[in-house]
Amino acid sequence: MNITVFSKIIYSFKYSLGESLNHVTLLGQAATRVSKVKLIKGEIARFTLVTNEIYRTPQGQHVQSSHFHRIDVLHPLVGHALHSIKK
Repeated sequence: MNITVFSKIIYSFKYSLGESLNHVTLLGQAATRVSKVKLIKGEIARFTLVTNEIYRTPQGQHVQSSHFHRIDVLHPLVGHALHSIKK
């Protein structure tokens, strides 16, 4: 998992299970502060990421929509997320 943070966030999450590989890349802004959540088997860092989609309709009208994503950062990057990601 790689996290690069300034005011914008590039969030990349890679998880491999056996021979399959899932990859998601979200580009957006942090909408909430990062909070630490304790679980039975450790802890996670949780925050909300907002991504914006802007497009033009066939009639020429500009449309903007926002999507909110709840991000959970797993161990061992919990500490890095808490110190690096700013609203």
